Amino acid sequence: MKLIAFDSGLERTGWAVFEKGENKYALTMYDCIITPRNTPIQRRINTLSREVRELVKRYRPEVFVLEQLFFFANKKTVIQVAQAQGAVLDIAGEHNIHVEFLTPSQIKMSLTGYGVSDKKAVQKMVQMFVHLDPIPKHDDTIDAIACGLTYCTMSRLTL
Repeated sequence: MKLIAFDSGLERTGWAVFEKGENKYALTMYDCIITPRNTPIQRRINTLSREVRELVKRYRPEVFVLEQLFFFANKKTVIQVAQAQGAVLDIAGEHNIHVEFLTPSQIKMSLTGYGVSDKKAVQKMVQMFVHLDPIPKHDDTIDAIACGLTYCTMSRLTL
């Protein structure tokens, strides 16, 4: 079984592909979809959709795992994240891909043992679990990997 984990955003959407082997999951690919700020929103959403469709075509996932929108102090940010997630969810529906949501605190608790850990602690644990070398340039990619790792852990599968 394959899954793609996403850290959705309008400017950057991190993604990570995990594949189930015998009794374990392995991280097989990861990257970040970037849409330029000066591009009209409809073109940015279209770019994101096109890239996610390409990921579906290339990896044929059975599950999408997304970080659930929780609380944002900045309303503009939450709207943009919701728009990006909507594009990903539309593609899940189009391809009949099962969707799972994880909260930020579930991800932090799973990886660090502390539900309000900072990004550095999460990054350190991701590096420890999957031995990323080099560490991805964008935090969004690391967050997508963290989301996928958490799903694997919560599914009681050995990493």
